[in-house]
Amino acid sequence: MVGTQTQPQLISLDFPEALASLELFPGVWKAAEMLGSLDVKMRHHAMDELLRTDAPRISPLIAYLVATRLLDSDLSLRTRIVEALANVMRRDADGRYAPDAVRSHVISALAYFGDPGILALLDLAIKDSSLIPHINKLLNFSPKAGDCLKNVAGDREKTIEFRRMAIFFIGKIGYVDAASELKRIRNRIETRQEAQKRMPFAPPAAEDSEKELLQEIQKTLAVLRQE
Repeated sequence: MVGTQTQPQLISLDFPEALASLELFPGVWKAAEMLGSLDVKMRHHAMDELLRTDAPRISPLIAYLVATRLLDSDLSLRTRIVEALANVMRRDADGRYAPDAVRSHVISALAYFGDPGILALLDLAIKDSSLIPHINKLLNFSPKAGDCLKNVAGDREKTIEFRRMAIFFIGKIGYVDAASELKRIRNRIETRQEAQKRMPFAPPAAEDSEKELLQEIQKTLAVLRQE
């Protein structure tokens, strides 16, 4: 619940250089305000400034504000947000992680957005496979990713692309609890295939498109060592 979330900190002092960044605050806060602009060009300009000052890596509050744009309507901005947040969760060029307060606020934002946030990440992965390493990094830190991915994998209302990508990431994040659901999906598809072989004259059912999931399921179960 929103009321139980930790109040985002203004700045983390875990790094000595964070003190020097205080002088950047006027520009940083102007950019933070612009990040909520209705004008997509202004939002991109805001990201330019925040990334130039490395503010998301220093300020827990800025990191959280950047994460709130995970559901932005502009695909290119969402792409930049994902790249920026994933980099915050990685070591920098000197081998150091961002301060714990910054990382914890990114994790908090991922948890807050829940399923819509996970679906937005899957959508990006489908549209741009080069983002998969960044998305995988964020999913590994999302407390709700495993259950959401499992639900998407088994949801026949979702497109095959979404379901296949969900299954792929289940393997990437090592969500073993999804193995039983993946086996259930596999068994259902294989049963339908066998029925189709016995009645070749019958028109293919709509669910036959799920055959595309079989290969991904088998690979994921192997990764999870559940076969």
